[in-house]
Amino acid sequence: MRRSGKALEAEITEALVEALCAVGMSARLEAGGQEGGRPDLILNLGNRTVVVEIKSVVSEGDAPTIVAQLRHYGSGLKMVAAERIAEGAKECFIKAGIGFFDRRGRVRLVGP
Repeated sequence: MRRSGKALEAEITEALVEALCAVGMSARLEAGGQEGGRPDLILNLGNRTVVVEIKSVVSEGDAPTIVAQLRHYGSGLKMVAAERIAEGAKECFIKAGIGFFDRRGRVRLVGP
């Protein structure tokens, strides 16, 4: 059975919080999933706010658009979470200073 967009978003959110907790970060959901609202998710990590954009799959070609979207949210920590993220997209996020969570097993979050 195919998952709805909301179900997939909830699964990725849960997996992201679990992954961050597994590496010793205290992650708490602040907001997310508002109808038509942006960003998709806001997490609190300790005393830091992280704006998260959730996607099902991110191709290398999608990455510049996502980077531009995330830049609209100011200078705080930003992250992309997805089922799969192409290697070229990960490199684009690294260069832009944006973290990512690929549900296949890689999480990267860098901040001051």
